[in-house]
Amino acid sequence: MKPEYLTEIFYPSHFYDFMSPVLLNYLAALHGFAPRSLQRAFNYCELGCGGGMTTNTLAAAYPQGNFYGVDMNPAHIAYARQWAELLNNIQFIEANLSTLDGNQLPAFDFITIHGVYSWVSPQTRRAIVDFIQDKLCPGGIILISYNAMPGSALIQPIREMMLAYTSGIAGDTRTLVNDGIAYLRYLCEHEAAYFTDNPMAKTAVEHILDRNTDYLAHEFFNAHWTPFYFMEVAETMAAIDLTFVGTLPVHANYLEITIPSTFREFFQTAPDRIVLERHKAFVRNERFRRDVYIKSATGSVEGAARLPLFEEFYFGTEQETVQQEITLQNGNEEIQLSYNGEPSQTIATSLLAHPQTLTELISTEPNLADFPAEEVLDAINMLCIGGEIRPFVSSTNHLPPDGNRLQLTIPNAFNRQLLEQCHQESTIYLASPVVGDGVALNLIEGLLLLGLVEKPLNEVTLWAYQQLDAAGKTLNIDGEAIEDQAALMALLNEQLEKLLNHRLGKLIELGIIGVSTAIPQ
Repeated sequence: MKPEYLTEIFYPSHFYDFMSPVLLNYLAALHGFAPRSLQRAFNYCELGCGGGMTTNTLAAAYPQGNFYGVDMNPAHIAYARQWAELLNNIQFIEANLSTLDGNQLPAFDFITIHGVYSWVSPQTRRAIVDFIQDKLCPGGIILISYNAMPGSALIQPIREMMLAYTSGIAGDTRTLVNDGIAYLRYLCEHEAAYFTDNPMAKTAVEHILDRNTDYLAHEFFNAHWTPFYFMEVAETMAAIDLTFVGTLPVHANYLEITIPSTFREFFQTAPDRIVLERHKAFVRNERFRRDVYIKSATGSVEGAARLPLFEEFYFGTEQETVQQEITLQNGNEEIQLSYNGEPSQTIATSLLAHPQTLTELISTEPNLADFPAEEVLDAINMLCIGGEIRPFVSSTNHLPPDGNRLQLTIPNAFNRQLLEQCHQESTIYLASPVVGDGVALNLIEGLLLLGLVEKPLNEVTLWAYQQLDAAGKTLNIDGEAIEDQAALMALLNEQLEKLLNHRLGKLIELGIIGVSTAIPQ
C-alpha cells in the first residue's frame, strides 16, 4: 500500500517571507481585526515545516517568540534541528500530523500550514483542523495555503497522466518523476488532443519542466492531491469559529488591483467578503491561495476605528530608494500606482530614512499636519501594496557618526551560518529583528558581506573569488557564464562598491550587520 506522504525524498527547504508574524498581523489590522502583540512573548507553530528554514529564520528574527515546527519526515526534522542548534527559542517535533499529540504543546498565537493541506488524506486534514481548533488561542491567527480551484482543474489531468504512465514502472520516486516528465514532454511535442484543445495546459507543463525534481515528487507523486474551492476551506474554518481575514499577497485584497475593470461594478454588489472571494476565484482562475483566518473574532472595525490596531507597527523599507511609479499587472490590464503627490511623497521620503510608527510619522512631519490620520494610514497602505514600504516590528539601529572607522560583525549566529553556506543557494534570507522577517540577498551580496566581516577591505573580492572557485560556482551575465578570472574579479569589485555605497548601510539599520567603532590607526 502506498504511504500517505513521501518521506524518501527531501522536500527543498526554502524560506517563505509571507509566513512572518508581522505580515499576518498587518493583514489582520488592514481588515479591521486585532493583531497579536509582538512586543512580548508569543507562540508560533508551523505544521508540515519541511526542513524548517522558514521556522528557524523567523525564530532568529523574533528572540521574544517561541517557535515550533512539526513534520513527519525524519530527514526534514534532522536538518531543521541542525540549524536550530544556533537558537534557543525553537523546537522541532517529528510526528505524523494525523496523530500529533498537542497536549504537551502551548496555545498558539500563530499557526501556519503551507501547501500540506492539499497533499494529505481527508483523515489527516481533519486532524489538522482539530489541532487548530484545540491549540489556536482566541484572537490567534492562522495562514493556510492550498492548491485552489478552479485553476487547478487544469493540473489534475496532467498529474493523472504522469501517475498513469509510471504506475507499472519499477524504480525509485525520482526515476518515476523523470519518466513522468518525459511522458508529458512526449505528449506535448506530438500534439496530444488534451494539449491542443487546452493551450494553457501546455503552458502549465512548460512551467512544470522548469521545477526541481524533488519538488515535483512531493507535488505530484504523493498519494493525495486535492485542490479546494475557497468556499470549501472557508466553511471548514467557520465550523471551528475561524473568521476569514484576507489573502496574500497584500495587493490581492484590493478589488481595483485584482479584478478586471469589466467586473468591478458586479463585485461591488457582493453582500460580504466571503461571497466576493468565492466569485473572485472564477474571475482570476486561481490555482493556489494563501488565506488568513482569525479565531473567535468579535467583528471587524472600519474607518478611523482601525487606527488603534496599527499602534505597534513600524513602517519602513529594505530598499535604498522608493520608486515614484509602480505598475502592477491585473490580468491583461496594467494598474499604475503613483506616489508623486501628498501625503505619499512625504511619507515615502520619511520612512526611507528610518522606520516609524503612524503616530511618530504624523508628529514629526509638518507636511502631514493637515492630513487626517486615516488618510495618512491609507497612503501608507498604498505604498505597501506597491512593495515600496512594508510593516516592521521595531525601529532601526542607528549608524555611528560619519568619519569613524567601523568594525563589522554578524550579531546573529544563525545569519553567520547562512552566509558561510551562501554559495549553495542563489538567494538567501537573513533574519532581521527589525523587519521581523527574512531579508533577501543574492549569492554575490552574501559572499561579499561575509568577506567584509572576515577580511580587510582590499582582500574581499579575491577572497570571494576563491570561495566561488572552491565551490565550483560560476556567475552569469545575460545568461552566459563568466569563465575569465579578470572579468569575474571586475564584476565582484563592481558589486562590492554597490554593497558599500548602498546596501550595507541598510543591512546595518535592519540589525543584520552589527558595527563597532574601531580606534583610528
